[in-house]
Amino acid sequence: MGYTIAICDDDKNMADKLTASLKNEFMKAGRNDVIIDYYDTGVQLLVALKNKMYKAVLLDINMEPMDGFAVAEAIGKSGYRTKIIFVTSHEDVVYDTFDYTPFYFIRKSRYETYVQRVIKKLIAIDGYEKTIVLDDKDGIININSGDITYVQSEDHYLTVHTADGNSYVIRKNMMEFGQDITGTDIVRAHKKYMINYRYISRINQSTNEILMIDGETLKLGRSYKDTFMKGYMQYRHNRQTYE
Repeated sequence: MGYTIAICDDDKNMADKLTASLKNEFMKAGRNDVIIDYYDTGVQLLVALKNKMYKAVLLDINMEPMDGFAVAEAIGKSGYRTKIIFVTSHEDVVYDTFDYTPFYFIRKSRYETYVQRVIKKLIAIDGYEKTIVLDDKDGIININSGDITYVQSEDHYLTVHTADGNSYVIRKNMMEFGQDITGTDIVRAHKKYMINYRYISRINQSTNEILMIDGETLKLGRSYKDTFMKGYMQYRHNRQTYE
């Protein structure tokens, strides 16, 4: 799916500048899979969020009929998980944004400098991602490692589950797939499971159960527990450092 970003700004010229700057900084970081969608009103964006997943949303504060604060509040109440980044030319409203727990703030007067900072933080918090090539019954499919929620082993096949609800069955063992996802946030948790840290909601260490964000419960194997938990604690620490 790539790294998806939404820009909501009633100033199309400014939105185009932000789009170009974002793509340029992602390219510098070795990411050419960024997908940026543009919306000129908050209402349009909120409608789109019912069917689309964005890892980050750039919101202009001064819009009509809904300003950026109203849109951010609506997103928060809906339970939609994304990173809110406010954009404005009025620097005096910076402190007002804190009520909406934004990921970052971009000043239009120095947008290129602030976009550089945002991209560094986004990449740091979302971890290292790579393109994974899957050969399933429908042919060759390229997916981003960050979109994989977990991998399940059954006999000589693996089922790769993704955040959009799809699953892909491939003929490969855990060791082979482990080489494909080295360095990512996908880690062996059980003889039958590899799990992406970013999609974990809670871990019950007394029952060795992992509750995923989508409500599914997976097992944590005893022989993998120590390594898995150490990695998860480091992952949580890294996120708290940048959030």
